[in-house]
Amino acid sequence: MKRRRLCPHCGREVLKNAAFCPYCGFDLTKTICEGCLKKVDLSLDTCPYCGTQLRKEVIVPEVLNLLDDERYKIVEVKDGYTVLREDNITLEKYKPVSLEDFFYTSQGIYYDLIFLDEDKRLPVLLPTYPVSSLKEYWDILKNNEKVRLIFEIANRILKHSKLYFSSSGILFDADGRLIVNVSEVGKEGYLSAVAWLKEFYRALQPEPGSFFHSLINSEEFDGIQEVTDLVNYLYASFSEYAPLEIDSFAMTSQGLVRGHNEDNYMMVEFVKHGFDGLAPSSMKVGLYIVSDGMGGHRGGEEASRLIVKVIAEEILSYLAKEHVFFDLAPVIGRAITRANSVVYQKNTGAKTEREKMGATVVGLLVSGDEVWYFNVGDSSIMLHDGRSLLKVSVDDVMFSNKKALTQAVGVVESDKLNPHISKYRVEENLKFLLCSDGLTDLVKFSEIEDVMKEGEKVKNSTQKLLSLALSRGGIDNITIIMGEIRRNRLF
Repeated sequence: MKRRRLCPHCGREVLKNAAFCPYCGFDLTKTICEGCLKKVDLSLDTCPYCGTQLRKEVIVPEVLNLLDDERYKIVEVKDGYTVLREDNITLEKYKPVSLEDFFYTSQGIYYDLIFLDEDKRLPVLLPTYPVSSLKEYWDILKNNEKVRLIFEIANRILKHSKLYFSSSGILFDADGRLIVNVSEVGKEGYLSAVAWLKEFYRALQPEPGSFFHSLINSEEFDGIQEVTDLVNYLYASFSEYAPLEIDSFAMTSQGLVRGHNEDNYMMVEFVKHGFDGLAPSSMKVGLYIVSDGMGGHRGGEEASRLIVKVIAEEILSYLAKEHVFFDLAPVIGRAITRANSVVYQKNTGAKTEREKMGATVVGLLVSGDEVWYFNVGDSSIMLHDGRSLLKVSVDDVMFSNKKALTQAVGVVESDKLNPHISKYRVEENLKFLLCSDGLTDLVKFSEIEDVMKEGEKVKNSTQKLLSLALSRGGIDNITIIMGEIRRNRLF
């Protein structure tokens, strides 16, 4: 294979002894500094204008102790690769012609070839520094970057599935480009594309019990024989993964005194599927609302029903059409405002004060690893992080002779309503509780905490709390939603 001489200005091939490029007229005794883009003599080591090193530092993905090539000299031998520096800038390079060459060309790191003997040649690669081992590179990535790398490598190998890949010496440059020896023929130390991909994923060493560890140690993964099937398996599996799992349960009772139940509640859970341009993603979404109505002639029941319905419609319609969720406070605020307007409008047509209605509301929205919570009135939201119970809702009440609400949904114009909206990031497993005051008026905070920390399933804990409130008279409607959010480890 002959070397070709390339013009550093236009990149076209020129005659070996040409003084000027016949295409663009560039003086071939000079090169172009990549730092300042000025013309400089080939004989210089550094640019006299900006100090940029003119002789490129390149690597070959193999350990070399000797090199018989006048264009390069060995600078340093690293673990799995050798650093070279251009010693004689002649503008001469070998043209990529084989499948092996085009593997590196496709990543943008191919620079040249060196020949060790008639049968063995090595690619000369121009990476971005630093060059890292697989473990070093993997350890600095965030989870979403790790997912992208998994699919980048799978798709890259899929395009070159006829090649064989070295089972050792996997490297990455600073831009995440794969540096590994490849061969057009199978030989000792080289694996087929699908076998190499399997070994590559196992070399990432995910923690036992994590999603990815279970994935790559499954019988289905072991049985895959084609790269295409492996890629499809990864896409299908990651499409089903969600960082959070939710176990929830709800109960409501009119109690032992009231003639009907003015509480209403709603629970909605679904998985939001997405795609970030390379890798599939899934996000568990949960919406939980409890509303405690007030008003005569079943007006409270109607108010709480409308409030739950309108808030859920507003939030769920937004979640259905949007693919990325950022600040959800404005979305929640608009939902509460609309619910308030709907009930307030009905109140304007009421003939007597007794016919007017309103309701308290508490809600919790799980989105990704964030929990948004909101309330108006005196119904409660509590979070248990495994150590202690925290009440996060704000009670809109004042006490004189008896407890009185300072605000509720539907009784004032929307510009006078001040809903409480905040969020909590789920770092570990988390339990949550939403309830009307039919529970909290009869069951102490410390008793609720004791039940929630017992470690029972949320269904059993919910039933236990309801039974406790009923055993103490059940003087009001009682509604409870309890849930447990569990983090799924990805790696």
